[in-house]
Amino acid sequence: MVAGQRRLTEKILFEYYMISSFRENEVHCPYPFYIDEELFHNMVDSAMVLNRLVCKIIREFIKKPDQPLFAMGDFPLMNEILSLDCPLPPFFWVRYDAFVREEGGIFFSEFNYDKTCSQREIAISDMMKPYRNPNLNFKTAFYDNFKHSVDGKKNPVVAILVSPVHDEEVHLAHYYMDLLKDLNCNFVIAGTDNIYVKDEFVYAFDQKIDIILRQFPTEFLYEIEDIEKILLLYETGKINVLNDPRTIIGQTKSLFAYLWDMVNKNSPFLTQIEEQVIRSTIPFTYLFEEADISQLISKREELVIKAVYGRYS
Repeated sequence: MVAGQRRLTEKILFEYYMISSFRENEVHCPYPFYIDEELFHNMVDSAMVLNRLVCKIIREFIKKPDQPLFAMGDFPLMNEILSLDCPLPPFFWVRYDAFVREEGGIFFSEFNYDKTCSQREIAISDMMKPYRNPNLNFKTAFYDNFKHSVDGKKNPVVAILVSPVHDEEVHLAHYYMDLLKDLNCNFVIAGTDNIYVKDEFVYAFDQKIDIILRQFPTEFLYEIEDIEKILLLYETGKINVLNDPRTIIGQTKSLFAYLWDMVNKNSPFLTQIEEQVIRSTIPFTYLFEEADISQLISKREELVIKAVYGRYS
């Protein structure tokens, strides 16, 4: 191992809160890397088309939550969350998982609207400055968009809501606090057992909260005792929640099946470019039924089966 590689490891450990392990020197590539121009544009342009489409679908979905466009996995408080009666704000973070096809082109294995992860790895790639980086200036964009979310509040208190059983989310919370320190926010890391409502305000420990930066999954929000009160305060504009929990509509893997269903039915909802992008970048997807088990077994080398929200696959 070269000395420069170890220095890079230590920079990532201490400045980006990477979890230390016996393989910590192997988590980054020791060689220069780049993305060729065709692949870069394929990845970025396709993601932009699909993101606009998914946002459009989510807006249509929440217009009539009692008549859903496609099937979603059921979870506690699903109806209360999907029927929130307030405008859907722009999403603070979205991540698409892209892979290069062996025969050329790309495919997206999943959309992550409700699930946060890899912000640190994306920031590290930005620091490495690879040629044609699709995540160029990520840290600046993260900072500027959060500054917009603060919306002129003086010294706002931000609760970073994490799962108490996921160390990685706590590490990321500390990284966010470093990244946003110049905004003069006061941060508190909160879990399910220490965020509550009192006198029409949300508190984490003993601090009154202005913004919740949510890493905690929507379908498990029921674990927070006062979540229905928090949702009501969000609905009435008394607290800001990033991301809006209705983003779970974009998280569900059955959305892929819905996209292909619209393609197969020549749905007028899709533009020509949207249909082309779905065909070229979304693996053909359908909802698995118990009757399909024999096909699944016989074609197990060709098929992938995913949980509906794909959290920890």
